[in-house]
Amino acid sequence: MKTFKISVVNVKERDIDRAFNTILQLLQLIHQVRIYVGETSDKIIYEKIVNEAESIIKKLYTEVYRIRLTPLYPLFKKLQRTAHRLAQKFNKKIKVVVEGADIYVDKKIIEALTDPLVHIVRNAVDHGIEEPSERISKGKDPIGTILIKASRSGPYLKITVRDDGRGIDPEKVIRKAIEKGIFPREKLVQYTWDDVIKALTTPGFSTKEKITEVSGRGVGLDVVKKKVDELGGKLLIRSRLGEGTEITIILPLEASVINCLVVKDNELLWGIPINKVKYVLHDTENRSTIIYEGMVLIPSKLLDNNDSRGNYIVLVEKNKDSIRALRVDEVIGEYSLIVKPVPSTLMNNIVDTVNGIALFQGKEIVYIVDPSRV
Repeated sequence: MKTFKISVVNVKERDIDRAFNTILQLLQLIHQVRIYVGETSDKIIYEKIVNEAESIIKKLYTEVYRIRLTPLYPLFKKLQRTAHRLAQKFNKKIKVVVEGADIYVDKKIIEALTDPLVHIVRNAVDHGIEEPSERISKGKDPIGTILIKASRSGPYLKITVRDDGRGIDPEKVIRKAIEKGIFPREKLVQYTWDDVIKALTTPGFSTKEKITEVSGRGVGLDVVKKKVDELGGKLLIRSRLGEGTEITIILPLEASVINCLVVKDNELLWGIPINKVKYVLHDTENRSTIIYEGMVLIPSKLLDNNDSRGNYIVLVEKNKDSIRALRVDEVIGEYSLIVKPVPSTLMNNIVDTVNGIALFQGKEIVYIVDPSRV
């Protein structure tokens, strides 16, 4: 007898009501369009109805998409429990700091990331964090810290696991890689961090002399990388010997609706997330500096920092302590855009400041700016 697997998603009643009400608005608007098309050809009225329809459709997309989402909190709670359980087993003292657990993502992403993240956290406790006596001898707090942090930037999710433990010894990794035949012996004379990562993510690689039930730093990272690659993401590994290790997973999410200030510069359209826009100035004097809240800012272009031309200056918040003044040719206005991750075919042709693209009014591409990188 054939069996079927049924996936069940719990949905709050108010979420369904919101989606249902939005659908009703859309149906009513479509009815207006039918009446209008049959009675008049007034372009202004037509544009008004089309713009309203577009706005409602985007609201509908957002509401329906939200129903598919679930918070990262249960996953992060599991990671916390895993870390504390292992720390107790190895007589280590740790505190686990969690940030961004209230971010909602597709349930499928959480299912795909659970095993890789559990593995990364286990490694952080097992071979990242030192025992209290060792940490004290190094002048560290006897209690080690593991940070599990999630953040969203446009259509991308970033999850970072950072510990303040031993860090990765690059020379030890390279020596072990040479022993295993991954690299020729000459590699020990000159190697890069990319070589270290290549070794760490090679199937079966480990710097541990004795394999235990808990994998050592590097064991299984090939599986983590494979899973991240399958999801179309990136795996970043940073470490400083004696100070700790940071492993970051960056994943493209499905399209998301983002309110952006659309500007034109160098004949291209750019979208700046509206929540990061602090101020817009129509600059007719082509001033070389601008003062904002006591800060002296030098306006510059997105593509050419030496180009001082442009009719407008847009102040963008890079982070809590930094503001960037961008000079642009034209300010189009505020729009709600359906933003998608940058396709892999375009990735090599896109500047680092771009983290997504959108279609503007059905015909032109808008490049979504990552404020933290401008």
